[in-house]
Amino acid sequence: MDKQEFDKLLKIGGFKTKKEFANLLNLNPKSVNNWGVSQNIPYWVKSWLKNYIALQECRELLENCERDSGFYDEPLSDITEKTTNEEIVEEWHKREFEKVWKAIEELQKEKKK
Repeated sequence: MDKQEFDKLLKIGGFKTKKEFANLLNLNPKSVNNWGVSQNIPYWVKSWLKNYIALQECRELLENCERDSGFYDEPLSDITEKTTNEEIVEEWHKREFEKVWKAIEELQKEKKK
């Protein structure tokens, strides 16, 4: 990956500066700033940025689904950069279980009437 592609992927990923990218990954901002100029860009950066961009797109799609479809009762707005996919799925399953349990309770109440 060359400097031009690196800069393009940073922009697509929503990073305003290389320093912002470095801080997210707990890297030395000066080192990141030298990538593509006086240092080669590490081999893992391209795939990391592509995965990060894909994750952002998935989160945006999830937010749009929540907002537009009414499928979710309440949005998963507590998702952060550090939330894992497993945690997202676990939270969704928890909410779905709660919906089913509430429906069962309502059916039981109606049956008692």
